[in-house]
Amino acid sequence: MSEQGSINMGEFKTVVEHFEENQKKMAEVMLYEFKNAGEERQSLKEQVALLHEGQTMIRSELRLKPGFEVIEELEKRVTRLENKVA
Repeated sequence: MSEQGSINMGEFKTVVEHFEENQKKMAEVMLYEFKNAGEERQSLKEQVALLHEGQTMIRSELRLKPGFEVIEELEKRVTRLENKVA
């Protein structure tokens, strides 16, 4: 160092190299985080799709099943038929 507070070219290159290394590390971390966020988002989309599919199946099954009144009427009819046969 020729003057107090100044640096020579070798020291400057070292500082720049460290800066570049840190920038590369930061870029790698950011890419890793974005990749994980994308995978988590895709996983969440798949889970929502499965829930929607299950909900749709339940709705369609509920539409096909008879109501309580229909079941009561069928039970009465079965009981009458059983009494006629017995």
